[in-house]
Amino acid sequence: LKSIKNAGLYNSYCLLRDEGPETFYTGELSKILVKDLKEINSFINSDDLSDYKSELTRSDKTVYRNSEVHVAPGLNAGPSLIDALNFLEKNWSSKNNNPDADAYENYYKALHFSFDKRLKEMGEPKENSCTTHLSVVDKEGNMVALTQTLLSVFGSRVILPESGILMNNGIMWFDPRQGKPNSLSKDKKPLCNMCPTIVIDKSGKKIALGASGGRRIFPSVFQTISFLLDYNMNLDDAFNTPSIDYSGENRILANEKLGKDYQYILQVGSFKSSDEAENLKVSLLLMNLTAESESIKNKNGETWHRVLVGPFANTSKMASARAKLAQNSIESLMLKREL
Repeated sequence: LKSIKNAGLYNSYCLLRDEGPETFYTGELSKILVKDLKEINSFINSDDLSDYKSELTRSDKTVYRNSEVHVAPGLNAGPSLIDALNFLEKNWSSKNNNPDADAYENYYKALHFSFDKRLKEMGEPKENSCTTHLSVVDKEGNMVALTQTLLSVFGSRVILPESGILMNNGIMWFDPRQGKPNSLSKDKKPLCNMCPTIVIDKSGKKIALGASGGRRIFPSVFQTISFLLDYNMNLDDAFNTPSIDYSGENRILANEKLGKDYQYILQVGSFKSSDEAENLKVSLLLMNLTAESESIKNKNGETWHRVLVGPFANTSKMASARAKLAQNSIESLMLKREL
């Protein structure tokens, strides 16, 4: 592996070690930073550093399966995690010893509900992740869940000349369009995807969780919590259990380990009228797609008729069918079903 020598960053770490965290804002390191930032024509000055204040706030929490789930409040993925867990708590419970097709379909529904709310009310950009999460526990049982990020891979790809610090490109977290929940403006914090979480289960056991991966962070943490609390898995089994990802773009990604037990179906319509469902089915058959319709009842006892396309043995065939549907202006979303 190739390595990059960064003597400036080493010296910055030494200043943090010797002078404490305040050196970053008002000490020797802050002077080096101001010099560096001026050299690269940054707008950040010494007042910005000295005026910066961290906030100590109480966690937001919910109760899932009689266990407390604590997250950071505000503009991160914690509130969205709570929304997804609350949806699952209200609408689904496990019926088997291991996650089945019903579980993954309900994971999708919970994530769809949460992301729909997140993108409409909080806003969020796409991003490629350069994120690190660590969970630490000491001998007395105190736990820390910590996530930090440069946002994109290697952040802005700018290393400050003397301090050796790699700058992030967190400005991309903002929505460049005006009038949106996450629009860029003065003195405003952007929405991010980080999701450090601490779970205290009904026995009092504490679990510190988090992840890297941009938009995929909170779906991963969400399913890990379900694996732990709904199926009583240990951490190793939970981390190695296949999961899905839904990040608000009408697209589901699935771990390939699920391929032996599941196949893919596109749901392309849901109607109260069986005639409407049958007409859509015929149209899809004329497009040389395998289609069928079925009747289902919702939780209110109402009968609906939905149209399904597939099944598909693999994601490439499903993608091809989805492209054909898109060309014919038929909105589609992906669901998982058991063979």
